[in-house]
Amino acid sequence: MELLVQVSFQVADALDQPFSDGQFDLVWSMESGEHMPDKAKFVSELARVAAPGATIIIVTWCHRDLDPDEESLKP
Repeated sequence: MELLVQVSFQVADALDQPFSDGQFDLVWSMESGEHMPDKAKFVSELARVAAPGATIIIVTWCHRDLDPDEESLKP
């Protein structure tokens, strides 16, 4: 199957995503989280649209070591 049939792209507000709860098996954010004015809301929205057991990947150029209990990662 062609990738075009499997993938679509949308422009939307990352802090108020127009998707249903639990809609995606994979949620990917690349080099955008560090620019969000409300990082907690941003991470909360990623978690909201992720299906139970989904993978959430956040990639940023502002790398630092994070503890799994990092408060800034909690929705």
